[in-house]
Amino acid sequence: MQATTPVDPRVLETARSQISDLIGASPKEIIFTSGATESNNLQQEGFEITYLPVGSDGLVNLDELRAAIRPDTGLISVMTVNNEIGVIQPMEEIGESLLMGLKEVAVSSGSACTSASLEPSYVLRALGVDEDMAHTSIRFGLGRFTTEAEVDRAVDLTVKQVEKLREMSPLYEMVKEGIDIKQIQWSQH
Repeated sequence: MQATTPVDPRVLETARSQISDLIGASPKEIIFTSGATESNNLQQEGFEITYLPVGSDGLVNLDELRAAIRPDTGLISVMTVNNEIGVIQPMEEIGESLLMGLKEVAVSSGSACTSASLEPSYVLRALGVDEDMAHTSIRFGLGRFTTEAEVDRAVDLTVKQVEKLREMSPLYEMVKEGIDIKQIQWSQH
């Protein structure tokens, strides 16, 4: 979950009931945390952690999950990848300038839990996105009350800002000419 997007409590109670029915537990045994960071911190209290890989679609193989559950398993933490896998498009030529140009839109370069780090999104890396692309990712914050019109407006503003930045970028001109900018040997003065 994103810290800025609270979930309707009715949704949590319905989900608690559905999850407990699915795994044969009591609803009181299902605990929701504020997000992945809190869940991971809970696991660091002396527990052994098993991480499962995700596919390029962001999904965990349920057979692998079933096989990973042991008799002493006390917690299964599902970290949702929410909008980090929304639309992955190559925009490595843009960078941080895009964020600064989208003042009306709730957008960031990553999640709150990685804001103090230069590490790229572990979610995008787990999905197979290469490090360069993961470093240049942007994250749009969508909440319960976000309207379709607001999403359309954010898309429109983003497209216009990307076009503006590309017009100003000599690197983008090189990319359009077919030059692989990752292969350029930049000299230092």
